[in-house]
Amino acid sequence: HPVMPHLLLYGGAGQGKSAMAKLIAKEIGHYYGHDTLLIKVSPSQLGNKKQLDEVMLKVASNPYCILFIDEVHGMSRVIEESLYPALQDFEYDITLSKDVQLGNGYSILLSEDSGIQTIQLPKYTCIGATTLVGEINKPLHDRFTIRAEMQKYTKEELKEALQIEYSGDGPQSFDEYVGQPMVKEIITRNLNALSVATSPSLSNDAMDLITDISFGVMRLSQQYKKESIIYAKSDKKEIVDKETVQDVMRMYSIDDDGLTRAHRAIIKALLERWKKTPEGKSHAVSRAALASIANVAPSDVQEIYEPTLLAIGVLEKDARQMSQLTPHAIEKYREM
Repeated sequence: HPVMPHLLLYGGAGQGKSAMAKLIAKEIGHYYGHDTLLIKVSPSQLGNKKQLDEVMLKVASNPYCILFIDEVHGMSRVIEESLYPALQDFEYDITLSKDVQLGNGYSILLSEDSGIQTIQLPKYTCIGATTLVGEINKPLHDRFTIRAEMQKYTKEELKEALQIEYSGDGPQSFDEYVGQPMVKEIITRNLNALSVATSPSLSNDAMDLITDISFGVMRLSQQYKKESIIYAKSDKKEIVDKETVQDVMRMYSIDDDGLTRAHRAIIKALLERWKKTPEGKSHAVSRAALASIANVAPSDVQEIYEPTLLAIGVLEKDARQMSQLTPHAIEKYREM
């Protein structure tokens, strides 16, 4: 069966990442028309290879399952690297000292001597959740091809949730879940796109807009292309047109200048520093601080966000070669 790509949920503590993971498992189960097992683990339960083996045996023996790793940034590098083939190729090297029956007519036949056996995993979706997305190593981060930010709830959403009395273990569908419209739309569209085999082509207008908002960064243009194709497939469109790309921009909160939430967070942080800085002095903020404020990796600030903002005249370098806002940007965003 087609499977939804691996998904990373990130955002502040208490934003409902675990509850959302449970709900996504239900939504995927509805799509499959089959009960879906949610296997939830945390880094403390993955302290060594044996513990990871036990988890992956559960995945191997359940053709319909979701592997949910909470606080995924906290895994050790050894465990993380053992997971890479399981995430990318649905294969896992398991260390065994006895025969293991996996069920569903599948077993690993191994001698009494310890050894390593590569097992084929059923197609599954891994959901990672983190409060510290910037601390996830890039090879792991890149294996989560869907990345959705759990945003702070509005006052109206909190009031609405206070008035609801759920029976059982909370909301049973996205319709019953208050808030997080971005995450819900991203998941729904990815699920809808699974049933569409053909891949739509991009119109010239769509490609022009994608290149306009990518600022010469290949990784961004490929990401926007992928998201636009998924969006078009979910609407059963044969062509990705300009309006489709604009819909993707809306879904991911990308503004007309092509700036994302992280770009705007960086601008706002520098603007707040400028307001408190004596005239003529640098109001630059360190990359590490900007990364923490924007909830991205410091390397992404250096490689993606700063170059973009420098290229479009929002940032300039001070005497110490640190980035600060240009006079034009201060005038444009001073009411942000």
